[in-house]
Amino acid sequence: MLIICLIFSLSGCEPSYEERQEKKEAERKELIRKNEEKEKLAIGQIADKHNAIRFPPKDIDATAFTYTYQRFFKLNSQNPVVFKGYLEDIAQTENGIIVEFLCPLGENYFINKKALRFRLNISEDSVDQFLKVKREDPMLHSLRYLYGPDYYVVAKIEHVWGYRMYEFNGNANGEEVEIESDVSKNIVSTGKFIDAVAIPKN
Repeated sequence: MLIICLIFSLSGCEPSYEERQEKKEAERKELIRKNEEKEKLAIGQIADKHNAIRFPPKDIDATAFTYTYQRFFKLNSQNPVVFKGYLEDIAQTENGIIVEFLCPLGENYFINKKALRFRLNISEDSVDQFLKVKREDPMLHSLRYLYGPDYYVVAKIEHVWGYRMYEFNGNANGEEVEIESDVSKNIVSTGKFIDAVAIPKN
């Protein structure tokens, strides 16, 4: 009888399912808060170092017109910008070496596909840091967008414009091909690469 009473008293001390879930949620929120604080500190340091303005600004929504972004860069043309970006490509062009970063606009780029592409002129000395990075398998390329961007990047922006995205369905062997336009917001900017710091992966 004493053992049964002891078992019941011990089981009564255990937290309920709801309490355990609340604790997990509180821990998750605390982890998000700590990561946001770390990010704010890291991006703040690189912004201060180069007197850079953060992009995208909080007062511009991801659904904003291209002109809104053009105006932002025009108003802030004296300063470089700092943004979080995925390293997309490096290429030699007639205008020199270009490094391309994709900067998500808004949350969940994997779903909403809204982003600004920064195509930046970069020196041979500066490009070496990116050439050493191991690239993911092309088959898994899109899965990288489930995770956060690769770098904090500082750049001086010169031009910004929008373009349309097209998707082609069907095949070209005598079958009708459907064309779908305006699949996602696509904005491109050109400018000069200044600095980048790799974002640690959790």
